[in-house]
Amino acid sequence: MSCLRDEGMKRPLMNDIMRSLELALQLQEGAVQQETIALEPTSAMDGRLQGAEDTESLPDMESDEEVLELYVI
Repeated sequence: MSCLRDEGMKRPLMNDIMRSLELALQLQEGAVQQETIALEPTSAMDGRLQGAEDTESLPDMESDEEVLELYVI
């Protein structure tokens, strides 16, 4: 690790370390958010669909798998 070098001039600046840590945190938060959305129960998704203004244009779904296919990115 470059942070542990004996020679101070070869170590990264604190600003560089902070930027790297902030980026790592943003990436982690994004991954957790995507995982949460992927694991969300279909009943919560159905509730969102019921709250939509134009629900008549939604096709009738025969199974939960068909509903999930609508949310796959």
